Amino acid sequence: MGVVILQPGEKRPLEGFARHDQDEYSYVVSGEAHTILEDGQDLVGKPGDAQLIEAGEGHINYNDGDQAAVVVWMLVERA
Repeated sequence: MGVVILQPGEKRPLEGFARHDQDEYSYVVSGEAHTILEDGQDLVGKPGDAQLIEAGEGHINYNDGDQAAVVVWMLVERA
């Protein structure tokens, strides 16, 4: 579990896609955070939104807004 603060214009990872062996759940606390999936789908997260990225799904997170985006995330093993 962790908290990421994406500053305006910030993208993670800088190159390629992030990928995890576990499902990733995220919750946007403030700001606006985009998640680009490997298939090109752009998921926009606003305060109060939650997202699920399934295990193995490549993704990029970025902030194209004018304020920091705060996102809480958690990796969860499938039962």
